[in-house]
Amino acid sequence: MLTLQRCARSVRAALLLLPVITCALWLGSGRETFTKPARAVEVEVKDDVFGDTEKEIRLIRGPIIGHYVGLDAVAATVILSSTLLASAGLLRRFRRRNRRDPGKEGA
Repeated sequence: MLTLQRCARSVRAALLLLPVITCALWLGSGRETFTKPARAVEVEVKDDVFGDTEKEIRLIRGPIIGHYVGLDAVAATVILSSTLLASAGLLRRFRRRNRRDPGKEGA
């Protein structure tokens, strides 16, 4: 049976793993600075008729669902998950203190 404590542990584990997964995706997609769908690459193209070579810019799609994961996504997930973990910890501490001292409300 899924209890509230098990559910809370699962959420905490997911919040801790989210930045790790994002960092792994960032490393795997080429260590870009910003998240973007494609990267511009210069390619030399040879003309079949005259034999000349020209440089052409082509867009190459990213390896992870068609995107390159950037440091902006890594920073966002780290900030979001740390904020959520800190607020969950503060809420837990507040609830414990209120449960322990129910008679001190009027004092």
